[in-house]
Amino acid sequence: MAGSRVHWSTMSNPERGDAGFTAVEVIVTGAILAVGACALVAALVNAMTLASVNRETAVATGAAREIVERLHAIPCCVVFRSFNSNPYDDPDGAYTAPGASFRFDPGRGGEGEGNLTAWISFPVGDDGLLREDATDAHFGMPRDLNGDGTIDGNDHSGDYVLLPLRVRVSWQGVTGLRSVETSTVLGDG
Repeated sequence: MAGSRVHWSTMSNPERGDAGFTAVEVIVTGAILAVGACALVAALVNAMTLASVNRETAVATGAAREIVERLHAIPCCVVFRSFNSNPYDDPDGAYTAPGASFRFDPGRGGEGEGNLTAWISFPVGDDGLLREDATDAHFGMPRDLNGDGTIDGNDHSGDYVLLPLRVRVSWQGVTGLRSVETSTVLGDG
């Protein structure tokens, strides 16, 4: 067989077929799909959390506005004594006013057992007295609160005509403890 050659031909494996996938291809494709599915689930969870945070923040912001509106509706001369941290100077006797911190439920018409806690703060000195000489840039202090043209270190809780205050509303939300804050100035007249 001197001139005879052996020819090897490349034939398709009839059991595998030319259009099939190898196990490696299937595993890689599955991994890519799994990563994509995880990313989609994470994006959906983040979107739902963000929607909850936005809803909570909107409710708390509305509650802060509602509290400010209520404060504007009561006589200015009793606001400090009703919402400061001293329960002994409450207008109708000790412990009769809400004080500086109280639970607030905007869905039930205000003060109550809601999951929001409101804090009202004023420009006070270390002694808890309303003072014109308190230094607080947020309140624009020092500031003439009684309208006499001078800024002094006296207690003005009984003679103020301007009352700067801050309302902070906090709650335990889906992402932890959160709060919103707003400020206003009340005035007689």
